[in-house]
Amino acid sequence: MCTAAEFIASAKRKGELQKMHLAILEIFLLSVDRMLETGCRCDRQKDMMRRSAPASD
Repeated sequence: MCTAAEFIASAKRKGELQKMHLAILEIFLLSVDRMLETGCRCDRQKDMMRRSAPASD
């Protein structure tokens, strides 16, 4: 069995780890969002270039 102080310290560490994991997850999701925006932007630019290119027969 652990003492109350050890239990509280353990709970604090777990809470801090959860906060860190959430912060890392948020950063990851922001990165993915930016990558997807960039990818979509590139696709839109390619589509616009295809549409504006003269038709080849």
